[in-house]
Amino acid sequence: ARVRQELSLLQLREQELQRQSTEHQQTVAGLRQEKTELTTRLQEAERSITALTREGALKEEEAAVREKRLTEQLRDAEEEVEDGKKREGKLQKQAEDERREKGRVKGELEEAERKVHEQR
Repeated sequence: ARVRQELSLLQLREQELQRQSTEHQQTVAGLRQEKTELTTRLQEAERSITALTREGALKEEEAAVREKRLTEQLRDAEEEVEDGKKREGKLQKQAEDERREKGRVKGELEEAERKVHEQR
């Protein structure tokens, strides 16, 4: 009777250990599933970061190209302003030369008219 009681206690202990083992296996399986889900989320986050980094690099490159283009346009505009100033200077000199020539011709004309009046 005593051996049967010990056998019965050992069987109950074995059942309890089996139940705990099953519970632990389920916990481990749940943790593995959670690890898989977290790994997937981490990979998705890494892909997003990579995409954003690539997008940021493209935007930086586009900004650099745009800045270069605007700098070239500014330089062209500055050159046009300088060319305009040179043309303006030439035109002013030309206008001054034409005024002097006009004054000289007017003086000659007046001199000729005076001579014509003196001859009369």
